[in-house]
Amino acid sequence: MYQSTNLPTNHPTNQPTNQPTN
Repeated sequence: MYQSTNLPTNHPTNQPTNQPTN
């Protein structure tokens, strides 16, 4: 699973950086 910090902020599945990666 990708880390939220590795996903662009405009990514549809991007999680908030304050939440843990599922």
